[in-house]
Formats: sequence, C-alpha cells, structure tokens
Amino acid sequence: MSLSVDLTWQLGTTEGHASFEVQSGITVLMGKSGAGKTSLARTICGLEKANGHIKLQGRDVSNLSPEERSIGLVMQKPALFPTMSVEENIRLSAQLQPKDIDQLIELADIKHLLKRPPQNLSGGESKRVALVRAIAADPKFLILDEPLTGLDTSRRNAMLQLIREINRKHQIPMLLITHQLEEMIAVADNAILMDAGRTLLSGSLTDILNASETCEVLGLNSTLSIITASAAHRDDGLLAAEIGGQTIWVKDEGEKENSALTLRILANDVALATSPAENTSIQNILEAEIIEIVQAPKSVNVQCRIEGSSEHITSQITERAYRNLTLRTGQKIYLLIKAVAIKDVHNN
Repeated sequence: MSLSVDLTWQLGTTEGHASFEVQSGITVLMGKSGAGKTSLARTICGLEKANGHIKLQGRDVSNLSPEERSIGLVMQKPALFPTMSVEENIRLSAQLQPKDIDQLIELADIKHLLKRPPQNLSGGESKRVALVRAIAADPKFLILDEPLTGLDTSRRNAMLQLIREINRKHQIPMLLITHQLEEMIAVADNAILMDAGRTLLSGSLTDILNASETCEVLGLNSTLSIITASAAHRDDGLLAAEIGGQTIWVKDEGEKENSALTLRILANDVALATSPAENTSIQNILEAEIIEIVQAPKSVNVQCRIEGSSEHITSQITERAYRNLTLRTGQKIYLLIKAVAIKDVHNN
C-alpha cells in the first residue's frame, strides 16, 4: 500500500507545498507548531482544497469527497457524537465485519465502555474509542493528528502500544503527526520533516532524525542508534534482549522468545564509564569498544561497538566529560543505557 502526495494549498497568507510518498508501516510527520502539519492532514483527507494530486494505491483520489477517499483521520480532540453510546459511535460508519470489530474492541480494551455516552469517558478512553471507530470504517490509510495530546505518561504509553498493535495486525499505513521525540522513536518506521508550510525531507526515521536540517528545525540535540537483539527470558515484567552475549532489559510486550527485536536508543540516553559501574539504578550496562570520536560544537559523539557483536551505539557527552575521561579510539568502555524503545518484532 502507498500514498503519493504532491500538493499546493492555501496556508494562511502563504502557500503550502508537500511532496512525498508513504509506504506501509507508520510514518511520522514532524515539524514545529505552525508548520502546517494539521492543514496538510486536512488537505489529504479532502477537508481543505488543494491543487496537485493525491494517489492512494495508484488511484487518484484528489477530486473525490472525503467520504470517498478511504482515508481516515483521528484528530487531537475526538469528535464523538454525544447523543450516541460508545458502541453506536463505533458502528455508525463501520465497514468491517462485526466479529472483526469485536476483536478490535477487545484489543483496545474498551468493551466495558460500550454502553457509556462519550461525555462520561476520560481523555485516554475517548482517544481509544476514536481510534477504534476510525479503524472500524476500514480505511486504506489512516492519519493520526497529535493523538496523544493531554495524556499522562501511562496512558500515552498504552496508546502508543495500541497504535503499534493495530498497525501490525490490520496492516493499515499510518501517518502520525507529532513533535514528541519519544513518540517518534517508539512507533515510527519513516519520517517526513515539515517547516513553514513545506515538506523538506522524507526517508527512514533514523536518517531524518540524524539529518542536520531536522536538528536545526526541531532543535534536537541527540542522534539515534538502532540495534538488533534477540528476545530471551523474562523477569519481573521485563524482557531480556540479548546482543553478543550481553543483555539489555526492555519492557515486556509479549514478544516471542528468540524473536528478533529492533531497539532504538538516543545518544543522550547513553552515559559512559571507564570501569564497571557499581551501586547504580541503571540496569542496562554493556561492555563496548570506542571506534570513533566526533566533536560537535557543544558536545562529543562517541561511537562504540558492543563487545561480541557488530552492533554500534553512539553516546553523546559533554566536552568536559570527554576531557575528564580521556577517551580514545580502541579503548574499552562501559555503556550505561538509561532508556530503550522497542520498535519492531519479527518472529522467526
């Protein structure tokens, strides 16, 4: 499945322009507030006029009504009908078979909410209902416009997991609009950078996040490392991900043992030690070797190879820390990893 976009449209007093192609998986549309992300989403859905083309699976939908485009939109504020129950909202425009909708309701854990009116839902509940309603309409493409805004950490994490599971099970390409780095690295495969009404870059999430244009536009100060690990045993709600005979503990999301995991680690979430760290709350400590040191204007990026593997992790440290540690290439080092996000699970 693919969505091809080449559009110009009126964006306030200026003209917006977007040109990109989205394949399967989840693509994040990133940019500062006011960049035109929501306006672009509305244009793709047919809610705002534009010139150019929108092709969905090779079919030009540019001149079709919003209802005919088969492109779903979940907005920041769920537009649920207040005079209908949750179940009535979901089934109103549903195209999926009833048994498939029931499975979707179970997946989203909203079965106990079906008889409630929308005004009796919490923010997280209403967002889950809006997502289920959009999927029940059987769209060929789904746009999520800041779907996690206003949620606390636990509800945000639950919503991210739901988005990822729906994408896996229903194979619906998604465009996720967000400016939150944590949300990007948790779910996205690819990315589009937008600024001042124009799309500037598109490609893999890693390439776009590490591009100088992205750092400048979003003010990012950390690069991203992506490594492959193997799911091993479980303990206390955590999953052991093995890399070269070493272990990284990650959140257990039900992955099968021995399945391949793709882990994402921000460079500024990796501290360095020249000797084994003791009495620390950080559980993920890996032995590695420094293979490259790159000095940036205000920091130093230290690229390391994990012992026993060919996987690389970059640590971003201050110039002062670099001087105090007297680091050099070829040196043995210990990586203290503060946070890890799992993206893909490929069952062997």
